[in-house]
Amino acid sequence: MVTVTLDYGLVSSVVIPLLVVLSFFLFMCMMEYKQDLELTERQRKRKHKEYMEYFDKYLELQNRYTALEKQYKQRAIDLAGLARDIHNEYTLETCLNCERYHRKEQYCIHKRLKGKCEYMISEKTLSRLLDENKLPRKGE
Repeated sequence: MVTVTLDYGLVSSVVIPLLVVLSFFLFMCMMEYKQDLELTERQRKRKHKEYMEYFDKYLELQNRYTALEKQYKQRAIDLAGLARDIHNEYTLETCLNCERYHRKEQYCIHKRLKGKCEYMISEKTLSRLLDENKLPRKGE
């Protein structure tokens, strides 16, 4: 059986310097870890700042897109109304009285002059004239 006895000389010459080296190594590891944490924190802040910049740009673009979308929807509504007006004004229908083409929403007062209608009037004017002269409306 082997017994190891530690004498003061062995402890002071081997163990204490070994503890000093190990504690120094541990201290260096801790400093390195602290620097890594600081670096990681700076990188995280930088990435967060970049993310926020991109997010602000995204919100700005989204707001511009929404505004343009509203503008285009309004233009589409305006164009649809314009197209409806043009269609109503310039769509030709055959006049049953003189068999000539007239614009939609207008009626011919049938007085033949050289095979043509004398003039055309709008529905509103026709209604007013019929009311003033107490004439029956179409279908009455």
